[in-house]
Amino acid sequence: MGAAAKEERGAGPEPRAAGGEAIVAVASAPGASERAVLRLSGAGVWGLGASVFRPFPERPGRVVSGSLELPGWPPAPAWALAFRGPRSYTGEDAVELWLPGAPPLLRRTLLELQARGARLADRGEFTRRAFLNDRLDLTQVEAVLALSTSEDERAARAAQRALAGGLRARVDALQDELLRLRAHIEAAIDYSEEELELLAPERLARALLELAARVRALAGGEGGRALTASVPRVVLRGPANAGKSSLFNALLARDAALVSPEAGTTRDALAAEWRLPSGRAVLLLDTAGDKVPASATEARALSGAAEAASAADLVVYLRSVDAPAPGAPPAGALPVWSKRDLGPAPGPGLAVSARSGEGLRALAAAVDARLGEAAAACGLWGSARQEAALGAADAALRRAAEVL
Repeated sequence: MGAAAKEERGAGPEPRAAGGEAIVAVASAPGASERAVLRLSGAGVWGLGASVFRPFPERPGRVVSGSLELPGWPPAPAWALAFRGPRSYTGEDAVELWLPGAPPLLRRTLLELQARGARLADRGEFTRRAFLNDRLDLTQVEAVLALSTSEDERAARAAQRALAGGLRARVDALQDELLRLRAHIEAAIDYSEEELELLAPERLARALLELAARVRALAGGEGGRALTASVPRVVLRGPANAGKSSLFNALLARDAALVSPEAGTTRDALAAEWRLPSGRAVLLLDTAGDKVPASATEARALSGAAEAASAADLVVYLRSVDAPAPGAPPAGALPVWSKRDLGPAPGPGLAVSARSGEGLRALAAAVDARLGEAAAACGLWGSARQEAALGAADAALRRAAEVL
């Protein structure tokens, strides 16, 4: 645990004025608004805040109503909130000024604070300082970026849980169990002649494999994706000439894929962004239809389609109402009957028509709901770096079990 975290819990020295060079930035959305926020962090920011706002707060953590006073400008109603490091977002002395959201006033205030010694913050610099001062760990820093760039509720919720420490707590639990098993192994090596109650090698190997399975489950290797860093992938699959490309075009409301009555027209997977009713953006993929390959090229296309489906968050499996394929859709897939304009669906599942538009809204809603259920079940955000680290941990645990 970092020094700042210990002090937050009441241990360690009294809070100190902390910080490097004073930085300033607008912390609210661009454009005119009723209120805007300016944030300062670093050494001397209390003095900087007091130079433009009166009366400045005498104690940290309390909102004070006053006025913004700039040379050549009439006083403007404003509020100030001051923090002493390390009890702030960055771990440094910090100030927030809540001002009328007029862009000219914001620009003038920024220029005045820069003239008095503050530097305009680089992109992400507040969060970088929070990391360097032990206020955030690396998983939380990555979650801040994910939260600030999230495009829908699913992504925002997952990033918020990671920012609150959800991913770190689960990794810490895995680490605690690994340290316990390591203690048994080291004791068996160092005190092999002592009569100690240690786990037998077989039990240790089994415990390591169980731990590896928990790591894979967290990374998403079993039972779906636990870390949801990327845009969800929705793959259209089904027999050749089932209408996947026509549905692909209809869902995107544009001619993105070549459509032909000839089976096997689609070879390479096509991908495009599809916006669902909730506002969630997904990557929609149109893949080659299932059939017996007549050439090496078709075999490669079918292999690519299978690979895309295995990496998908959801597979939409199409069958045509006029030529229903035998057998059931793959496990976990969303079954859909295409070409509804040619007749009724011969079995359970949604029925859609790319030609008339029937069922397209229902399909979008169904995909939205399925992805929402998956997100709620896993509920964590993770970066590619985190997934790679968990994959390396899984491999190392399995190697250790083999050695035992």
